[in-house]
Amino acid sequence: MMKKVLAVVILVIVILGIMLAVAKFHSPADNETVVTVTETATVTEAAETTEITTEITTEAVTNPVQTIPNKAPDTSATQSASTAAPSTTVPTTQPTTESTTQPTTESTTESTTAPTTAQKPQGTAELLNSSVLGPINSGSYTMTISAFGKDKSPDDKLIKTVSGGKTAFWFSVPAANMAFKIFPQDGKYYLATETMYCELTKEQYDTGCATFNRGMYNFSGLNYQKTETVREGLSFYTCEHFKTSDGTDCVLWYKNNQLQKLEVVIDGASQSLPMTVSSSVNQNYFTLSAELQESDYETLKAYMDLAQLFF
Repeated sequence: MMKKVLAVVILVIVILGIMLAVAKFHSPADNETVVTVTETATVTEAAETTEITTEITTEAVTNPVQTIPNKAPDTSATQSASTAAPSTTVPTTQPTTESTTQPTTESTTESTTAPTTAQKPQGTAELLNSSVLGPINSGSYTMTISAFGKDKSPDDKLIKTVSGGKTAFWFSVPAANMAFKIFPQDGKYYLATETMYCELTKEQYDTGCATFNRGMYNFSGLNYQKTETVREGLSFYTCEHFKTSDGTDCVLWYKNNQLQKLEVVIDGASQSLPMTVSSSVNQNYFTLSAELQESDYETLKAYMDLAQLFF
């Protein structure tokens, strides 16, 4: 009888231990170490139950600690950032390569090498045709020569202006205190200085034009030879070489595609004449100013006679 009572007591103690262990399994504190208490080591079944309970409790406590809920959003944010990366890098590198390297290389090659290596075609006087004969043949142009006569002063000017079938000449030699023009207006012909004017006959006007035309150059009978670039001082010029009908060497000097001077070589001696040709026309050369005082031809004839000494 006593043995049965003892067995019942031991069974109750074991059941209480199991209940205590189960209670701790359901409510463990964070980071708390769970200790399973075995009241007696003599009962084999109770020991096995305790070992099983310890293993289950350990897994239940440690797993929540290792799996931290806050790290799941961090991982998804990293993944979303990495997946978004291709959409930013691919469009950036691809257009940049096409828009910067390819067009730049092509435009640089065309703008630097082509003009430098291109040679002017032989047999053609490019600038004579475009910059000189072009304006002259249009019937509206201004031709200017300077530094003529013995003193060759750059202030000496002979200007020929053609517009609408009319021709005017302006002649100026400051050293001789002389400046005047001859021109047609409203069917009449005039000679005008800076202070006076007189009317000319058609014959007198034609004589004056013939005198001044001797100082001009008509650019006819030129046989093209070659084109070269020449440096004079700090400036570079394009020179077109010609031979005239009598075999005289003639060189036209251009800067920025505009005629600057005409050079003639006779018996090895070079003579240069500053000259320009422009398509612009100043209509003041065809206008009689109202402020001028009227005079007669005999008074102003000395101007015409003096001009003939220069040409």
